[in-house]
Amino acid sequence: MNSTTAILTALFVASGVLFVFAGTGPLRYGRHARIDASGVPVRLAWLVMASPGLLLCPWIYEQGASGGLVPTIMLVYWMLAYGWRGLVFPALMRGTHGKRMPWGIVVLGTIFTAALAYLNALVLAETWREYPLRWLWSVRFLYGSMLFLAGMFISRASDFVLSRLRRRGDLGYMLPRGVFFEELSCPNYLGEMLMWLGWAVLTWSKAGLAAATLSIALLLPRAVSHHLWYRRTFPNYPPNRRAIIPFVL
Repeated sequence: MNSTTAILTALFVASGVLFVFAGTGPLRYGRHARIDASGVPVRLAWLVMASPGLLLCPWIYEQGASGGLVPTIMLVYWMLAYGWRGLVFPALMRGTHGKRMPWGIVVLGTIFTAALAYLNALVLAETWREYPLRWLWSVRFLYGSMLFLAGMFISRASDFVLSRLRRRGDLGYMLPRGVFFEELSCPNYLGEMLMWLGWAVLTWSKAGLAAATLSIALLLPRAVSHHLWYRRTFPNYPPNRRAIIPFVL
């Protein structure tokens, strides 16, 4: 077993373990966090966890890049995803003064991102397959791009709504309303899942599938935990609102 196969296998196994573990209770960050003075400031934590996606992936890609149009477009997609998560999203956050993310979450998140960045950079550098120009009008690329961009829109629009809930200086949580929140408690997580499912389809790669699997393993049970938290916290919580999948879950 070579190193890339070992990393892929480890990611798929970790996704299964994470899904089971997260299903027994929410991971302790964000609204579910315990007070931990030794943690990392929240804005810095998101930047650190996203940094391998922002730095490692384009660097590896550049080392083996063929200069093809298709992998270049894919790299733009990747950088849009991690640029938002590492740079824009932390800047939008309000009410983070004094809040910290546990060291363990930050370390694991950074390791996972680094592994995904490494593997997907090899995909973009066409290490395992070539992406000729005709890939742009293949069903895989078109359908995958549709999922990726739709998921990105849902996630980013939802992040923006959440960022506007608090006035500057507010530390508490509020009931989100409007846009996709009328139907779902966590449309931002649904958008992320759709985005990485789209990535798996448009790259048609095991590395892309690993990104989608890890995203679902983390966000699906977390959405359910958020949904239950909302219902406990807000007595007037809309009874027909679902956690993450409209009319289903």
